Amino acid sequence: MKNKSLLSKAIAFSAAFTIAATAFSTTSFASTTSSSVTGGNLSGGNITFEPLSATLNGSQVSSLANWSITDITDARGTGAGWNISLTLSQFKEVDGNGDYVSGGKELAANSLKVSTIPTIAQVDATSSDVSTITPVVAGTSLDTESAIKILTAQTDGGMGSYTFGNLGVELTIPANAYAKTYKTEATVTLNTAP
Repeated sequence: MKNKSLLSKAIAFSAAFTIAATAFSTTSFASTTSSSVTGGNLSGGNITFEPLSATLNGSQVSSLANWSITDITDARGTGAGWNISLTLSQFKEVDGNGDYVSGGKELAANSLKVSTIPTIAQVDATSSDVSTITPVVAGTSLDTESAIKILTAQTDGGMGSYTFGNLGVELTIPANAYAKTYKTEATVTLNTAP
């Protein structure tokens, strides 16, 4: 009889546990959240020009300079890419006031070339990889009166902030050049596409 009583208690406990488990079942509710990311601006990319100078010696001479490029930040969030273009006119003679001399001397077009390309580094490690930005090729002529792309961020690249090493340039002056002061007009443009 004792065994029958234990069996009844075990069954009663099992039934109570089952009821308790059913009473505490959970219900899930669907919920969503959203975030908005707003694009910023594309900025930077100005070039600071170091003057070029040379002394004639009876042979062809050259003058080297390093031009610095300010940091570029692409915070637009579009992946549209960008480029910095530089347009330089032919070097022409100017007077002491920096005004062009009518009928003055000129240096040949394509006298100024890229000697060293700028290095590229991320300011923030989460910026697009630097391999998405292509620098101008060494040896490229700059004083062509056409826009030359100095740095180009391809589509889906160049997003974030970057710093650049100097752009090295070399001006070649022939032995038969006149000893004058020459000037070129420069236009730097930060374009919103590659």
